[in-house]
Amino acid sequence: MYDCLVGRDKEVVPFRARQLRNLLCDLGPSFIKAGQVLANRPDIIREDYMNELCILQDDVPPFPNQVAFKIIEEELGQPLEALFSKISSRTIAAASLGQVYRATLRSSGEDVAIKAKLLTLILLLIIKLAVFENALQFELYCMNSVTAVQRPQIEPIIYRDLFLFRTLASFLNGISIQKLGCNAELIVDEFGEKLLEELDYTLEARNIEDFLENFKGDPTVKIPLVYKNLSGSRVLVMEWIDGIRCTDPQAIKNAGIDVNGFLTVGVSAALRQLLEFGLFHGDPHPGNIFAMRDGRIAYVDFGNVAVLSQQNKQILIDAVVHAVNEDYAEMANDFTRLGFLASGTDVSPIIPALEAIWQNSAGKGLSDFNFRSVTGQFNKLVYNYPIRIPERFSLVIRSLLTQEGICFTLKPDFKFLEVAYPYVAKRLLTDPNPALRERLIQVLFKDGVFQWKRLENLIVLAKENVAKMSSNPAIQVKNGPISRSWQTVSKLDLTDTIKDGARLVLFDEGIRRQLLLALTEDSKLHVEELVDVYKLVEDDINIPAVAMEVVQDFPNVVRDFLLSWSNSVLSDR
Repeated sequence: MYDCLVGRDKEVVPFRARQLRNLLCDLGPSFIKAGQVLANRPDIIREDYMNELCILQDDVPPFPNQVAFKIIEEELGQPLEALFSKISSRTIAAASLGQVYRATLRSSGEDVAIKAKLLTLILLLIIKLAVFENALQFELYCMNSVTAVQRPQIEPIIYRDLFLFRTLASFLNGISIQKLGCNAELIVDEFGEKLLEELDYTLEARNIEDFLENFKGDPTVKIPLVYKNLSGSRVLVMEWIDGIRCTDPQAIKNAGIDVNGFLTVGVSAALRQLLEFGLFHGDPHPGNIFAMRDGRIAYVDFGNVAVLSQQNKQILIDAVVHAVNEDYAEMANDFTRLGFLASGTDVSPIIPALEAIWQNSAGKGLSDFNFRSVTGQFNKLVYNYPIRIPERFSLVIRSLLTQEGICFTLKPDFKFLEVAYPYVAKRLLTDPNPALRERLIQVLFKDGVFQWKRLENLIVLAKENVAKMSSNPAIQVKNGPISRSWQTVSKLDLTDTIKDGARLVLFDEGIRRQLLLALTEDSKLHVEELVDVYKLVEDDINIPAVAMEVVQDFPNVVRDFLLSWSNSVLSDR
Protein backbone atom coordinates (compact mmCIF):
# COMPACT_ATOMS: atom_id res chain seq x y z
CA MET A 1 0.00 0.00 0.00
CA TYR A 2 2.86 2.38 0.85
CA ASP A 3 4.49 1.69 -2.53
CA CYS A 4 1.22 2.56 -4.30
CA LEU A 5 0.89 5.80 -2.34
CA VAL A 6 4.40 6.98 -3.23
CA GLY A 7 4.10 5.83 -6.86
CA ARG A 8 6.81 3.13 -6.71
CA ASP A 9 4.53 0.11 -7.02
CA LYS A 10 5.73 -1.24 -10.37
CA GLU A 11 9.46 -0.81 -9.84
CA VAL A 12 9.56 -2.54 -6.45
CA VAL A 13 7.26 -5.46 -7.30
CA PRO A 14 10.11 -7.99 -7.89
CA PHE A 15 11.71 -7.01 -4.58
CA ARG A 16 8.41 -7.15 -2.67
CA ALA A 17 7.56 -10.52 -4.22
CA ARG A 18 10.92 -11.95 -3.05
CA GLN A 19 10.30 -10.43 0.37
CA LEU A 20 6.94 -12.17 0.55
CA ARG A 21 8.42 -15.53 -0.44
CA ASN A 22 11.23 -15.27 2.12
CA LEU A 23 8.78 -14.19 4.81
CA LEU A 24 6.57 -17.21 4.16
CA CYS A 25 9.60 -19.50 4.44
CA ASP A 26 10.52 -17.91 7.79
CA LEU A 27 6.98 -18.24 9.15
CA GLY A 28 6.90 -22.00 8.71
CA PRO A 29 5.18 -24.88 6.91
CA SER A 30 1.59 -23.58 6.95
CA PHE A 31 2.66 -20.30 5.36
CA ILE A 32 4.86 -22.07 2.82
CA LYS A 33 1.88 -24.22 1.88
CA ALA A 34 -0.31 -21.12 1.67
CA GLY A 35 2.24 -19.55 -0.68
CA GLN A 36 2.20 -22.67 -2.86
CA VAL A 37 -1.59 -22.47 -3.07
CA LEU A 38 -1.57 -18.74 -3.85
CA ALA A 39 0.87 -19.44 -6.69
CA ASN A 40 -2.06 -21.11 -8.46
CA ARG A 41 -4.86 -18.70 -7.59
CA PRO A 42 -5.11 -15.93 -10.22
CA ASP A 43 -8.48 -15.04 -8.70
CA ILE A 44 -6.69 -13.95 -5.49
CA ILE A 45 -3.16 -12.73 -6.27
CA ARG A 46 -1.58 -10.84 -9.17
CA GLU A 47 0.59 -12.60 -11.73
CA ASP A 48 3.99 -11.10 -10.82
CA TYR A 49 3.62 -12.31 -7.23
CA MET A 50 2.33 -15.68 -8.45
CA ASN A 51 5.50 -16.24 -10.48
CA GLU A 52 7.71 -15.62 -7.44
CA LEU A 53 5.62 -17.86 -5.18
CA CYS A 54 5.95 -20.69 -7.71
CA ILE A 55 9.55 -21.05 -6.46
CA LEU A 56 8.13 -22.39 -3.18
CA GLN A 57 6.92 -25.48 -5.02
CA ASP A 58 10.50 -26.63 -5.63
CA ASP A 59 12.79 -24.70 -3.28
CA VAL A 60 12.02 -25.31 0.40
CA PRO A 61 14.79 -25.37 3.06
CA PRO A 62 15.27 -28.84 4.63
CA PHE A 63 15.24 -29.50 8.36
CA PRO A 64 18.16 -31.30 10.13
CA ASN A 65 18.78 -35.02 9.62
CA GLN A 66 18.85 -35.88 13.32
CA VAL A 67 15.29 -34.65 13.68
CA ALA A 68 14.07 -36.69 10.72
CA PHE A 69 15.92 -39.82 11.87
CA LYS A 70 14.42 -39.41 15.34
CA ILE A 71 10.92 -39.28 13.82
CA ILE A 72 11.56 -42.43 11.79
CA GLU A 73 12.78 -44.36 14.82
CA GLU A 74 9.86 -43.20 16.96
CA GLU A 75 7.29 -44.06 14.31
CA LEU A 76 8.73 -47.48 13.42
CA GLY A 77 9.73 -48.40 16.97
CA GLN A 78 13.22 -49.60 16.05
CA PRO A 79 16.69 -48.10 15.54
CA LEU A 80 17.52 -47.15 11.96
CA GLU A 81 20.37 -49.68 11.91
CA ALA A 82 17.94 -52.52 12.56
CA LEU A 83 15.79 -51.66 9.56
CA PHE A 84 18.14 -50.13 7.00
CA SER A 85 21.64 -51.15 6.02
CA LYS A 86 22.20 -47.74 4.46
CA ILE A 87 20.46 -44.34 4.54
CA SER A 88 21.44 -41.18 2.69
CA SER A 89 23.10 -38.45 4.72
CA ARG A 90 21.48 -35.75 2.59
CA THR A 91 17.83 -35.23 1.79
CA ILE A 92 16.70 -36.28 -1.67
CA ALA A 93 13.84 -33.77 -1.56
CA ALA A 94 12.44 -31.27 0.93
CA ALA A 95 8.86 -30.04 1.06
CA SER A 96 6.83 -27.79 3.32
CA LEU A 97 5.63 -30.63 5.56
CA GLY A 98 8.41 -33.22 5.31
CA GLN A 99 11.42 -34.50 3.44
CA VAL A 100 12.67 -37.63 1.68
CA TYR A 101 15.71 -39.89 2.13
CA ARG A 102 17.00 -42.84 0.14
CA ALA A 103 17.71 -46.03 2.08
CA THR A 104 18.38 -49.75 1.60
CA LEU A 105 16.28 -52.31 3.45
CA ARG A 106 18.38 -54.60 5.62
CA SER A 107 15.94 -57.48 5.17
CA SER A 108 15.85 -57.60 1.36
CA GLY A 109 18.49 -55.21 0.02
CA GLU A 110 15.83 -53.22 -1.84
CA ASP A 111 16.25 -49.48 -2.27
CA VAL A 112 13.40 -47.44 -0.81
CA ALA A 113 12.38 -43.81 -0.37
CA ILE A 114 11.59 -42.70 3.19
CA LYS A 115 9.35 -39.69 3.67
CA ALA A 116 9.40 -38.17 7.17
CA LYS A 117 7.05 -35.52 8.52
CA LEU A 118 8.57 -32.32 9.85
CA LEU A 119 9.24 -31.70 13.53
CA THR A 120 10.37 -28.23 14.45
CA LEU A 121 13.73 -27.32 15.98
CA ILE A 122 13.23 -23.60 16.31
CA LEU A 123 11.55 -21.79 19.20
CA LEU A 124 7.84 -22.56 18.87
CA LEU A 125 4.73 -20.79 19.96
CA ILE A 126 1.91 -23.27 20.44
CA ILE A 127 -1.52 -21.86 20.89
CA LYS A 128 -4.04 -24.11 22.57
CA LEU A 129 -7.57 -22.95 22.12
CA ALA A 130 -10.39 -23.70 24.48
CA VAL A 131 -13.77 -22.11 24.69
CA PHE A 132 -15.07 -21.37 28.18
CA GLU A 133 -18.28 -19.35 28.28
CA ASN A 134 -17.60 -17.98 24.78
CA ALA A 135 -14.16 -16.70 25.81
CA LEU A 136 -10.99 -17.74 23.99
CA GLN A 137 -8.30 -18.97 26.38
CA PHE A 138 -4.68 -19.00 25.16
CA GLU A 139 -1.95 -21.14 26.67
CA LEU A 140 1.51 -20.28 25.41
CA TYR A 141 4.39 -22.71 25.63
CA CYS A 142 7.94 -21.87 24.67
CA MET A 143 10.23 -24.81 24.01
CA ASN A 144 13.93 -24.64 23.29
CA SER A 145 14.89 -27.01 20.47
CA VAL A 146 18.17 -27.95 22.04
CA THR A 147 17.19 -28.62 25.62
CA ALA A 148 13.52 -29.55 25.51
CA VAL A 149 12.80 -33.22 26.00
CA GLN A 150 9.44 -33.09 24.29
CA ARG A 151 9.60 -32.23 20.60
CA PRO A 152 6.17 -30.88 19.59
CA GLN A 153 4.77 -32.22 16.33
CA ILE A 154 3.71 -30.14 13.40
CA GLU A 155 -0.04 -30.45 14.02
CA PRO A 156 -0.28 -27.78 16.75
CA ILE A 157 1.52 -25.29 14.51
CA ILE A 158 -0.81 -26.07 11.62
CA TYR A 159 -3.89 -25.70 13.81
CA ARG A 160 -2.59 -22.39 15.15
CA ASP A 161 -1.89 -21.05 11.67
CA LEU A 162 -5.24 -22.22 10.31
CA PHE A 163 -6.96 -20.43 13.19
CA LEU A 164 -5.07 -17.25 12.32
CA PHE A 165 -5.87 -17.65 8.60
CA ARG A 166 -9.56 -18.22 9.36
CA THR A 167 -9.72 -15.20 11.68
CA LEU A 168 -8.09 -12.99 9.05
CA ALA A 169 -10.40 -14.38 6.35
CA SER A 170 -13.47 -13.49 8.41
CA PHE A 171 -12.29 -9.86 8.54
CA LEU A 172 -11.51 -9.74 4.81
CA ASN A 173 -14.45 -11.77 3.55
CA GLY A 174 -16.67 -8.81 2.71
CA ILE A 175 -13.90 -7.10 0.74
CA SER A 176 -12.89 -10.30 -1.07
CA ILE A 177 -16.46 -10.99 -2.16
CA GLN A 178 -16.99 -7.40 -3.31
CA LYS A 179 -13.63 -6.81 -5.01
CA LEU A 180 -12.53 -10.30 -6.12
CA GLY A 181 -15.80 -12.18 -6.32
CA CYS A 182 -14.48 -14.94 -4.05
CA ASN A 183 -15.30 -16.08 -0.52
CA ALA A 184 -12.14 -15.79 1.59
CA GLU A 185 -13.52 -18.00 4.37
CA LEU A 186 -14.43 -20.75 1.90
CA ILE A 187 -10.96 -20.59 0.32
CA VAL A 188 -9.29 -20.93 3.74
CA ASP A 189 -11.59 -23.83 4.63
CA GLU A 190 -10.71 -25.65 1.40
CA PHE A 191 -7.01 -24.95 1.96
CA GLY A 192 -7.19 -26.18 5.56
CA GLU A 193 -8.99 -29.37 4.58
CA LYS A 194 -6.31 -30.26 2.01
CA LEU A 195 -3.49 -29.30 4.38
CA LEU A 196 -4.80 -31.51 7.19
CA GLU A 197 -5.13 -34.40 4.74
CA GLU A 198 -1.44 -34.04 3.86
CA LEU A 199 -0.46 -34.29 7.52
CA ASP A 200 -1.45 -37.96 7.68
CA TYR A 201 0.81 -40.14 5.54
CA THR A 202 -1.63 -43.04 5.82
CA LEU A 203 -3.91 -41.02 3.52
CA GLU A 204 -1.06 -40.58 1.05
CA ALA A 205 -0.45 -44.34 1.19
CA ARG A 206 -4.12 -44.84 0.36
CA ASN A 207 -3.80 -42.43 -2.58
CA ILE A 208 -0.86 -44.46 -3.89
CA GLU A 209 -2.89 -47.66 -3.66
CA ASP A 210 -5.72 -45.99 -5.60
CA PHE A 211 -3.28 -44.90 -8.32
CA LEU A 212 -1.82 -48.42 -8.44
CA GLU A 213 -5.33 -49.82 -8.91
CA ASN A 214 -6.20 -47.27 -11.61
CA PHE A 215 -3.05 -47.93 -13.64
CA LYS A 216 -2.97 -51.67 -12.94
CA GLY A 217 -1.98 -53.46 -16.12
CA ASP A 218 -0.95 -50.21 -17.85
CA PRO A 219 2.58 -50.85 -19.13
CA THR A 220 3.34 -47.15 -19.72
CA VAL A 221 2.91 -45.83 -16.16
CA LYS A 222 4.95 -46.62 -13.03
CA ILE A 223 3.54 -46.01 -9.54
CA PRO A 224 5.76 -46.91 -6.53
CA LEU A 225 4.74 -49.68 -4.13
CA VAL A 226 4.18 -48.84 -0.45
CA TYR A 227 5.79 -50.82 2.38
CA LYS A 228 2.83 -50.77 4.76
CA ASN A 229 4.67 -52.55 7.59
CA LEU A 230 7.26 -49.74 7.61
CA SER A 231 4.83 -46.83 7.25
CA GLY A 232 2.65 -44.82 9.60
CA SER A 233 1.07 -41.43 10.02
CA ARG A 234 4.47 -39.64 10.16
CA VAL A 235 6.66 -41.93 8.02
CA LEU A 236 6.03 -43.35 4.57
CA VAL A 237 8.36 -45.95 3.02
CA MET A 238 7.98 -46.50 -0.71
CA GLU A 239 9.68 -48.30 -3.55
CA TRP A 240 12.61 -46.29 -4.87
CA ILE A 241 12.04 -44.94 -8.38
CA ASP A 242 15.26 -45.06 -10.39
CA GLY A 243 14.29 -42.68 -13.16
CA ILE A 244 15.58 -39.67 -15.04
CA ARG A 245 14.44 -36.18 -14.10
CA CYS A 246 11.85 -35.26 -16.70
CA THR A 247 13.31 -31.79 -17.30
CA ASP A 248 16.71 -33.14 -18.39
CA PRO A 249 16.25 -33.61 -22.16
CA GLN A 250 19.89 -34.57 -22.76
CA ALA A 251 19.82 -37.35 -20.15
CA ILE A 252 16.55 -38.64 -21.60
CA LYS A 253 18.04 -38.74 -25.10
CA ASN A 254 21.24 -40.37 -23.81
CA ALA A 255 19.09 -43.10 -22.25
CA GLY A 256 17.61 -43.84 -25.68
CA ILE A 257 14.11 -42.72 -24.69
CA ASP A 258 11.92 -41.47 -27.53
CA VAL A 259 10.89 -37.97 -26.45
CA ASN A 260 7.72 -37.87 -28.57
CA GLY A 261 6.63 -41.25 -27.25
CA PHE A 262 7.31 -40.22 -23.66
CA LEU A 263 5.30 -37.00 -24.10
CA THR A 264 2.38 -38.94 -25.58
CA VAL A 265 2.45 -41.35 -22.64
CA GLY A 266 2.56 -38.45 -20.16
CA VAL A 267 -0.33 -36.52 -21.68
CA SER A 268 -2.44 -39.67 -22.02
CA ALA A 269 -1.76 -40.60 -18.38
CA ALA A 270 -2.78 -37.11 -17.25
CA LEU A 271 -5.98 -37.19 -19.31
CA ARG A 272 -6.88 -40.64 -17.98
CA GLN A 273 -6.51 -39.31 -14.44
CA LEU A 274 -8.70 -36.32 -15.23
CA LEU A 275 -11.42 -37.73 -17.48
CA GLU A 276 -11.44 -41.45 -16.68
CA PHE A 277 -10.41 -42.02 -13.05
CA GLY A 278 -11.32 -38.72 -11.41
CA LEU A 279 -8.21 -39.01 -9.22
CA PHE A 280 -5.61 -36.50 -10.37
CA HIS A 281 -2.01 -35.95 -9.23
CA GLY A 282 -2.15 -32.43 -7.83
CA ASP A 283 1.58 -31.65 -7.69
CA PRO A 284 3.36 -32.99 -10.80
CA HIS A 285 6.37 -30.66 -10.67
CA PRO A 286 9.68 -31.87 -12.19
CA GLY A 287 10.76 -33.45 -8.90
CA ASN A 288 7.69 -35.69 -8.87
CA ILE A 289 7.71 -37.01 -12.45
CA PHE A 290 10.44 -39.21 -13.92
CA ALA A 291 11.21 -40.85 -17.24
CA MET A 292 11.98 -44.54 -16.86
CA ARG A 293 14.59 -46.04 -19.17
CA ASP A 294 12.02 -48.34 -20.77
CA GLY A 295 9.81 -45.39 -21.83
CA ARG A 296 7.37 -45.38 -18.91
CA ILE A 297 6.40 -42.29 -16.96
CA ALA A 298 6.75 -42.53 -13.16
CA TYR A 299 4.94 -40.48 -10.51
CA VAL A 300 5.94 -39.92 -6.88
CA ASP A 301 4.53 -37.84 -3.99
CA PHE A 302 0.79 -38.43 -3.76
CA GLY A 303 0.03 -36.24 -0.75
CA ASN A 304 -1.78 -33.69 -2.86
CA VAL A 305 -4.41 -35.12 -5.20
CA ALA A 306 -7.56 -33.72 -6.76
CA VAL A 307 -10.67 -35.88 -6.61
CA LEU A 308 -13.32 -35.28 -9.26
CA SER A 309 -16.81 -36.72 -9.03
CA GLN A 310 -18.41 -38.67 -11.85
CA GLN A 311 -20.57 -35.63 -12.51
CA ASN A 312 -17.53 -33.35 -12.77
CA LYS A 313 -15.86 -35.74 -15.22
CA GLN A 314 -18.97 -35.78 -17.38
CA ILE A 315 -19.21 -31.98 -17.32
CA LEU A 316 -15.55 -31.68 -18.36
CA ILE A 317 -16.25 -33.95 -21.32
CA ASP A 318 -19.33 -31.84 -22.04
CA ALA A 319 -17.08 -28.77 -22.06
CA VAL A 320 -14.79 -30.45 -24.62
CA VAL A 321 -17.82 -31.29 -26.78
CA HIS A 322 -19.14 -27.73 -26.49
CA ALA A 323 -15.71 -26.35 -27.42
CA VAL A 324 -15.60 -28.59 -30.50
CA ASN A 325 -19.11 -27.46 -31.46
CA GLU A 326 -18.26 -23.82 -30.59
CA ASP A 327 -21.29 -23.73 -28.31
CA TYR A 328 -20.07 -20.97 -26.00
CA ALA A 329 -23.39 -20.51 -24.19
CA GLU A 330 -23.23 -24.11 -22.99
CA MET A 331 -19.53 -23.67 -22.15
CA ALA A 332 -20.55 -20.83 -19.82
CA ASN A 333 -23.18 -23.08 -18.26
CA ASP A 334 -20.49 -25.74 -17.79
CA PHE A 335 -18.57 -23.22 -15.67
CA THR A 336 -21.62 -22.85 -13.44
CA ARG A 337 -22.07 -26.61 -13.15
CA LEU A 338 -18.38 -27.02 -12.21
CA GLY A 339 -18.61 -24.40 -9.46
CA PHE A 340 -16.64 -21.56 -11.10
CA LEU A 341 -19.80 -19.44 -11.05
CA ALA A 342 -22.46 -19.30 -8.35
CA SER A 343 -25.76 -20.95 -9.21
CA GLY A 344 -28.13 -18.44 -10.78
CA THR A 345 -25.37 -16.18 -12.12
CA ASP A 346 -26.25 -14.45 -15.41
CA VAL A 347 -23.77 -16.00 -17.86
CA SER A 348 -24.73 -13.86 -20.86
CA PRO A 349 -21.89 -11.31 -20.33
CA ILE A 350 -19.35 -14.14 -20.04
CA ILE A 351 -20.27 -15.88 -23.32
CA PRO A 352 -18.50 -13.41 -25.68
CA ALA A 353 -15.44 -13.40 -23.40
CA LEU A 354 -15.21 -17.22 -23.55
CA GLU A 355 -15.61 -17.11 -27.32
CA ALA A 356 -12.78 -14.59 -27.61
CA ILE A 357 -10.48 -16.70 -25.41
CA TRP A 358 -11.15 -19.89 -27.36
CA GLN A 359 -10.89 -18.23 -30.77
CA ASN A 360 -7.61 -16.54 -29.81
CA SER A 361 -6.19 -19.78 -28.38
CA ALA A 362 -7.42 -22.53 -30.69
CA GLY A 363 -9.43 -20.88 -33.43
CA LYS A 364 -6.44 -20.63 -35.76
CA GLY A 365 -5.42 -24.27 -35.31
CA LEU A 366 -3.77 -26.63 -32.85
CA SER A 367 -0.39 -24.94 -33.24
CA ASP A 368 -1.72 -21.76 -31.59
CA PHE A 369 -3.04 -23.46 -28.46
CA ASN A 370 -1.28 -23.75 -25.12
CA PHE A 371 -2.58 -23.77 -21.56
CA ARG A 372 -0.29 -20.94 -20.50
CA SER A 373 -1.87 -18.48 -22.94
CA VAL A 374 -5.41 -19.67 -22.14
CA THR A 375 -4.76 -19.35 -18.40
CA GLY A 376 -3.31 -15.88 -18.88
CA GLN A 377 -6.45 -14.74 -20.67
CA PHE A 378 -8.67 -16.52 -18.15
CA ASN A 379 -6.89 -14.72 -15.31
CA LYS A 380 -8.10 -11.42 -16.75
CA LEU A 381 -11.61 -12.84 -16.99
CA VAL A 382 -11.52 -13.68 -13.28
CA TYR A 383 -11.14 -10.00 -12.34
CA ASN A 384 -14.00 -8.83 -14.55
CA TYR A 385 -16.62 -11.44 -13.66
CA PRO A 386 -17.74 -13.19 -10.43
CA ILE A 387 -15.62 -16.28 -11.06
CA ARG A 388 -14.16 -18.32 -8.21
CA ILE A 389 -11.77 -21.19 -8.89
CA PRO A 390 -12.71 -24.23 -6.74
CA GLU A 391 -9.77 -25.74 -4.85
CA ARG A 392 -9.89 -29.04 -6.75
CA PHE A 393 -9.74 -27.24 -10.09
CA SER A 394 -6.94 -24.92 -8.97
CA LEU A 395 -4.96 -28.16 -8.48
CA VAL A 396 -6.00 -29.41 -11.91
CA ILE A 397 -5.08 -26.11 -13.60
CA ARG A 398 -1.72 -26.00 -11.83
CA SER A 399 -1.09 -29.62 -12.73
CA LEU A 400 -1.86 -29.11 -16.41
CA LEU A 401 0.27 -25.95 -16.55
CA THR A 402 3.19 -27.69 -14.84
CA GLN A 403 3.01 -30.71 -17.12
CA GLU A 404 2.76 -28.51 -20.20
CA GLY A 405 5.88 -26.67 -18.99
CA ILE A 406 7.70 -30.00 -18.67
CA CYS A 407 6.63 -30.86 -22.22
CA PHE A 408 7.98 -27.53 -23.51
CA THR A 409 11.30 -28.22 -21.76
CA LEU A 410 11.65 -31.54 -23.59
CA LYS A 411 10.23 -30.28 -26.88
CA PRO A 412 9.95 -26.48 -27.33
CA ASP A 413 7.49 -26.79 -30.23
CA PHE A 414 5.26 -29.26 -28.35
CA LYS A 415 1.53 -28.92 -29.11
CA PHE A 416 -0.62 -30.20 -26.28
CA LEU A 417 -3.81 -30.54 -28.32
CA GLU A 418 -2.02 -32.60 -30.97
CA VAL A 419 -1.65 -35.28 -28.30
CA ALA A 420 -4.81 -34.57 -26.29
CA TYR A 421 -7.27 -34.52 -29.21
CA PRO A 422 -6.38 -38.06 -30.40
CA TYR A 423 -6.91 -39.38 -26.86
CA VAL A 424 -10.29 -37.63 -26.54
CA ALA A 425 -11.30 -38.81 -30.03
CA LYS A 426 -10.52 -42.42 -29.18
CA ARG A 427 -12.32 -42.15 -25.86
CA LEU A 428 -15.44 -40.78 -27.54
CA LEU A 429 -15.39 -43.49 -30.21
CA THR A 430 -14.67 -46.51 -28.01
CA ASP A 431 -15.84 -45.89 -24.44
CA PRO A 432 -19.01 -47.96 -23.79
CA ASN A 433 -20.27 -45.51 -21.16
CA PRO A 434 -23.80 -44.47 -22.26
CA ALA A 435 -23.07 -40.86 -21.30
CA LEU A 436 -20.07 -40.80 -23.65
CA ARG A 437 -22.13 -42.39 -26.42
CA GLU A 438 -24.53 -39.47 -26.01
CA ARG A 439 -21.62 -36.99 -26.19
CA LEU A 440 -20.41 -38.67 -29.39
CA ILE A 441 -23.81 -38.10 -30.98
CA GLN A 442 -23.69 -34.44 -29.89
CA VAL A 443 -20.29 -34.07 -31.56
CA LEU A 444 -21.41 -35.74 -34.80
CA PHE A 445 -24.59 -33.66 -35.15
CA LYS A 446 -24.35 -29.88 -35.26
CA ASP A 447 -27.56 -27.89 -35.71
CA GLY A 448 -29.25 -31.12 -36.79
CA VAL A 449 -26.72 -31.72 -39.59
CA PHE A 450 -24.48 -34.81 -39.55
CA GLN A 451 -20.79 -33.86 -39.63
CA TRP A 452 -19.20 -36.38 -42.00
CA LYS A 453 -15.82 -34.65 -41.99
CA ARG A 454 -15.79 -34.52 -38.19
CA LEU A 455 -16.44 -38.27 -38.00
CA GLU A 456 -13.54 -38.93 -40.38
CA ASN A 457 -11.28 -36.66 -38.32
CA LEU A 458 -12.24 -38.45 -35.09
CA ILE A 459 -11.39 -41.83 -36.60
CA VAL A 460 -8.06 -40.58 -37.97
CA LEU A 461 -7.15 -38.99 -34.63
CA ALA A 462 -8.13 -42.14 -32.71
CA LYS A 463 -5.93 -44.25 -35.00
CA GLU A 464 -3.09 -41.78 -34.43
CA ASN A 465 -3.45 -42.21 -30.66
CA VAL A 466 -3.33 -46.00 -30.99
CA ALA A 467 -0.25 -45.86 -33.22
CA LYS A 468 1.64 -43.59 -30.82
CA MET A 469 0.75 -45.58 -27.71
CA SER A 470 1.41 -48.97 -29.29
CA SER A 471 4.88 -47.93 -30.45
CA ASN A 472 6.06 -47.18 -26.91
CA PRO A 473 8.92 -49.55 -25.92
CA ALA A 474 7.37 -50.06 -22.47
CA ILE A 475 4.62 -52.17 -24.05
CA GLN A 476 7.14 -54.58 -25.57
CA VAL A 477 9.02 -55.12 -22.28
CA LYS A 478 5.91 -55.45 -20.11
CA ASN A 479 5.78 -58.67 -18.14
CA GLY A 480 2.51 -60.04 -16.81
CA PRO A 481 -1.08 -59.54 -17.93
CA ILE A 482 -2.23 -56.32 -19.53
CA SER A 483 -5.54 -55.14 -18.11
CA ARG A 484 -8.74 -54.78 -20.10
CA SER A 485 -8.76 -51.05 -19.33
CA TRP A 486 -5.33 -50.76 -20.91
CA GLN A 487 -6.43 -52.77 -23.95
CA THR A 488 -9.12 -50.15 -24.54
CA VAL A 489 -6.34 -47.54 -24.57
CA SER A 490 -3.80 -49.41 -26.68
CA LYS A 491 -5.94 -50.60 -29.59
CA LEU A 492 -8.84 -49.34 -31.66
CA ASP A 493 -11.82 -51.68 -31.76
CA LEU A 494 -14.99 -50.03 -33.00
CA THR A 495 -17.12 -53.18 -33.02
CA ASP A 496 -19.07 -52.30 -29.87
CA THR A 497 -19.49 -48.71 -31.07
CA ILE A 498 -20.97 -49.88 -34.38
CA LYS A 499 -23.20 -52.34 -32.51
CA ASP A 500 -24.52 -49.55 -30.30
CA GLY A 501 -24.96 -47.34 -33.34
CA ALA A 502 -26.89 -50.04 -35.19
CA ARG A 503 -29.06 -50.61 -32.13
CA LEU A 504 -29.80 -46.87 -31.92
CA VAL A 505 -30.75 -46.74 -35.60
CA LEU A 506 -33.02 -49.76 -35.21
CA PHE A 507 -34.78 -48.67 -32.02
CA ASP A 508 -34.53 -44.85 -31.84
CA GLU A 509 -36.82 -43.22 -34.38
CA GLY A 510 -35.24 -39.80 -33.85
CA ILE A 511 -31.71 -41.06 -34.53
CA ARG A 512 -32.97 -43.08 -37.50
CA ARG A 513 -34.57 -39.98 -38.98
CA GLN A 514 -31.42 -37.90 -38.41
CA LEU A 515 -29.24 -40.55 -40.06
CA LEU A 516 -31.56 -40.77 -43.07
CA LEU A 517 -31.39 -36.99 -43.37
CA ALA A 518 -27.58 -37.17 -43.13
CA LEU A 519 -27.48 -39.67 -45.99
CA THR A 520 -29.81 -37.58 -48.17
CA GLU A 521 -29.10 -33.97 -47.19
CA ASP A 522 -28.55 -31.36 -49.92
CA SER A 523 -30.80 -33.46 -52.18
CA LYS A 524 -28.16 -36.13 -52.81
CA LEU A 525 -27.13 -39.50 -51.46
CA HIS A 526 -23.95 -39.29 -49.41
CA VAL A 527 -22.75 -42.73 -50.44
CA GLU A 528 -19.23 -41.49 -51.13
CA GLU A 529 -18.83 -40.17 -47.58
CA LEU A 530 -20.21 -43.42 -46.18
CA VAL A 531 -17.71 -45.42 -48.25
CA ASP A 532 -14.84 -43.19 -47.08
CA VAL A 533 -15.80 -43.77 -43.45
CA TYR A 534 -16.08 -47.53 -44.01
CA LYS A 535 -12.61 -47.65 -45.57
CA LEU A 536 -11.21 -45.95 -42.47
CA VAL A 537 -12.79 -48.43 -40.04
CA GLU A 538 -13.03 -51.71 -41.93
CA ASP A 539 -9.96 -53.13 -40.14
CA ASP A 540 -11.29 -52.04 -36.74
CA ILE A 541 -14.70 -53.75 -36.90
CA ASN A 542 -15.73 -57.37 -36.45
CA ILE A 543 -18.31 -57.44 -39.26
CA PRO A 544 -19.80 -60.87 -38.38
CA ALA A 545 -20.33 -59.77 -34.76
CA VAL A 546 -22.13 -56.61 -35.88
CA ALA A 547 -24.25 -58.56 -38.37
CA MET A 548 -25.20 -61.10 -35.69
CA GLU A 549 -26.24 -58.28 -33.36
CA VAL A 550 -28.45 -56.72 -36.05
CA VAL A 551 -30.04 -60.08 -36.94
CA GLN A 552 -30.78 -60.80 -33.27
CA ASP A 553 -32.38 -57.40 -32.77
CA PHE A 554 -34.35 -57.40 -36.03
CA PRO A 555 -37.41 -59.33 -34.70
CA ASN A 556 -37.68 -56.83 -31.84
CA VAL A 557 -37.52 -53.98 -34.33
CA VAL A 558 -40.32 -55.52 -36.41
CA ARG A 559 -42.39 -56.06 -33.26
CA ASP A 560 -41.90 -52.45 -32.12
CA PHE A 561 -42.71 -51.17 -35.60
CA LEU A 562 -45.95 -53.18 -35.77
CA LEU A 563 -46.96 -52.03 -32.28
CA SER A 564 -46.26 -48.41 -33.20
CA TRP A 565 -48.18 -48.77 -36.48
CA SER A 566 -51.18 -50.44 -34.82
CA ASN A 567 -51.29 -47.78 -32.12
CA SER A 568 -51.28 -45.03 -34.72
CA VAL A 569 -54.09 -46.76 -36.69
CA LEU A 570 -56.21 -47.17 -33.56
CA SER A 571 -55.65 -43.56 -32.53
CA ASP A 572 -56.77 -42.37 -35.98
CA ARG A 573 -60.06 -44.24 -35.54
